[in-house]
Amino acid sequence: VAAAVEQVPDDDALIILGTSMGSAAAVLYAGTAAHGGGGRPADAVIAISGPAWWGGRDRPKAVGRVLELAESPFMRAALRYLMRVRIAGFRGDGRIDPVTVVGEIAPAPVFLIHDKNDWYFGADQAEAMLSAAGPTAQLWWMKGGHATDLFNQELCDRIAREVVAPIAELQRERLVGLADLEVGVEGNA
Repeated sequence: VAAAVEQVPDDDALIILGTSMGSAAAVLYAGTAAHGGGGRPADAVIAISGPAWWGGRDRPKAVGRVLELAESPFMRAALRYLMRVRIAGFRGDGRIDPVTVVGEIAPAPVFLIHDKNDWYFGADQAEAMLSAAGPTAQLWWMKGGHATDLFNQELCDRIAREVVAPIAELQRERLVGLADLEVGVEGNA
């Protein structure tokens, strides 16, 4: 996420979107950056089918399989060779769950998009994220599965209309205000 954020010019709005584990990465980045933890604060975060925590209680079958793979050095090596996927392994020490930092993103809005029947991360995780995120968060229930399975024209249009357009308008107003301020300062010089 940090590498992608570095590519966004400072005077452009920053909307971070992540799906599945990328959702967790987006929330973790934005939550730590929001209050001086390094990085650039986001203007909005869109978290699609993301976890609030990793592992633990009542984990769905698919998450259990992924954790079994991550815990096995042999399976990590096999995945690296067969699928060109690198799994660093399971580390419980120093882990920060997204639910613990999502509330730090405010006042920037957080949009949580989830299917109640998501087979990786249950509805309870989306609800926990909404509860922890505070009043600037919204939870959009969608049907269609997990992560990118949810992307359809309706969702893309809604994101453009309810997230991107308002943030772009705020950014435009900020830039006009800065330009007016610069003209005022130059006029007084």
